Amino acid sequence: MDKELEYYDFMERKREKIHYMHTIIKNNIYKDYEIDILLRGYIILIYSFWESSYNNLWEVFYYFLSKVKTADLPFRIRNEILLNKIVNIRKFDQKINELKTFNYITKANKGIESALNKVVDDINDTEECFKKSSNNPNIEILCDFLKLYNMKLETEDLIKRKIGFLVEARNDIAHRGETEKDYKLEIQSKFNDIKKSEIDILQDITLDISELFRTVIFEFKKKYSMHKQ
Repeated sequence: MDKELEYYDFMERKREKIHYMHTIIKNNIYKDYEIDILLRGYIILIYSFWESSYNNLWEVFYYFLSKVKTADLPFRIRNEILLNKIVNIRKFDQKINELKTFNYITKANKGIESALNKVVDDINDTEECFKKSSNNPNIEILCDFLKLYNMKLETEDLIKRKIGFLVEARNDIAHRGETEKDYKLEIQSKFNDIKKSEIDILQDITLDISELFRTVIFEFKKKYSMHKQ
């Protein structure tokens, strides 16, 4: 299956589980302490959607660019591939003034020239040059990843605020053992400008995440489609 379709299929399966959780909470009556526990679980579930969407995004980009010549890749990725090529040439872990013969530099130049004329698929061990994995991604990390591809994240401040809340809340719940916060009140406080229930605000964050990554992929394809062979 095409990596892009695979990615969207994975997103839909994740969203189905989140929607099911939304239905359970929305259609039943719970005590306050029960609602808090359910909202915490819902936040963790949505965060998992965000994190896995981020960490799988590079595969879509890599698959798309795998038939592109190295010379046509974004500068940061091309530079990393070529630097790896140089380092892998025998004795090129030495400083220039430590080399006994100019042959090593000649060999490095030939290696670079050869790599520039090859498509990505024909060069070994390039995957790491295309990604910036993170076990706790936020908007800033996504922006940093997109810089590899000479892309800038264009999104509303509200979406940045929502994802910022999601990441912070998840870290409080999962890593800091936060027990004092009432997440119904916390969501109301953070988003008092949105006239929706707490559960619907969280559901909207799921939709925002999905639309954000779809837009990023669309912009990526628009930017690099001319280079694909």
